[in-house]
Amino acid sequence: MSSRVRKFVPSRREPYRGWRESIDGGEEMRSTEILGKRPRIVLFGDSITEQSFSPGGWGASLAEAYSRKADIIVRGYGGYNTRWAMYLLGHIFPSDDPQPPVAATIFFGANDAALLERHSERQHVPIEEYKDNLRQIVQHLKNLSPTMLVVLITPPPVDEDGRMKFALSKYGAKVMELPERTNKVTGLYAKECVSLASILRVPCVDIWSQMQFTDGWQEKFLRDGLHLTEEGNGAVFREVARVFRESGLSADSMPYDFPHHSVICGEKPEQTFKWSHVESSKDDVRPCTRQDLTKSPSNLQERRSNGEGVARTPRTPRSKILKHFTKIGQSKYACEVCRRRDPTAEVILTRSKDSSTNVFWRHLHRAHRKLYDEIKGTVMSQCSMDNFGSNPSMTKEMGGQIADVEVAEPSPQASQDQPDE
Repeated sequence: MSSRVRKFVPSRREPYRGWRESIDGGEEMRSTEILGKRPRIVLFGDSITEQSFSPGGWGASLAEAYSRKADIIVRGYGGYNTRWAMYLLGHIFPSDDPQPPVAATIFFGANDAALLERHSERQHVPIEEYKDNLRQIVQHLKNLSPTMLVVLITPPPVDEDGRMKFALSKYGAKVMELPERTNKVTGLYAKECVSLASILRVPCVDIWSQMQFTDGWQEKFLRDGLHLTEEGNGAVFREVARVFRESGLSADSMPYDFPHHSVICGEKPEQTFKWSHVESSKDDVRPCTRQDLTKSPSNLQERRSNGEGVARTPRTPRSKILKHFTKIGQSKYACEVCRRRDPTAEVILTRSKDSSTNVFWRHLHRAHRKLYDEIKGTVMSQCSMDNFGSNPSMTKEMGGQIADVEVAEPSPQASQDQPDE
């Protein structure tokens, strides 16, 4: 097992989304952020991956663990080695994918380790080429998303007697005289897989070693000397889940994609899902007039200023701002616009309050003025420009509607290139 496990940081354009219940059940049920699409975890490998969704399979167990939180996608190809897998890489993980997987497992080697001059020699890949192919696969995924969690899995051990018994039962008199794989040679491939993971600083699940710590592993974990029994699948699932958990991708820490049924208001479900029609109905918003500003309390919010009520325009959904930032820790976010300009950029912004988007609004104003103007223009277009264009204080107030507190004029300190931590 690789001793170095890196902490996972989400790399999607939209951060994880969470739901917040109202205190008394009567308020609007809202989410601080709304997830539009589940993160994806791709399982890429040979037949051991292809069969991982069979009853008791390790892929099926992952899908159950991450139910309603992440989609487990199986891309397993029976009989494939790393040489043939290279031809699939660009199709399974396209370079122009707008939302790359958050994690991927790479599980090859059982076919690469097939021996020359034996029954399955066409599957054989020299050990140095096997190691180089794995390196290229990992590098491709890291180029696609530098923060993607990539987990290498070694080939499982081989029970040579079990392979011969399986061949005899399947082929009868035509059975091969010698097993097409040996545990010793497979172990060399597993060792190179672990070594490469250490060099590339990615986690590795050393199934070849882990399984052989158990007495009677040949029949306990392998059903035909190579492929996994239900207990063997369970062993793989536990190790993969452990690596995911230690890398910060625990299923327990991930929220549901949509609210749990217990927080849905039975009489007025629209209060729970109010966000679902905020943006869909924005095209139907009628321009405001001066006399209507105080007559639509359901659509407009009032704010006290000097003891008098001041009309405000509809609040712009936080998602319009937050979709440009990725959550990387407790109240810490990274700017995706900066990352797209420079993949190595690490512009980290910190929110003092979970409900405040002021820090994001200030960063957009300072670093991405065009985007800032576009979002601000969306707010102002919802009301008549005649009402606000001649009133600087109201225009300033409209800019403050994006956040929960009023946006102040940028200070000299706030105009620095680096964001506030």
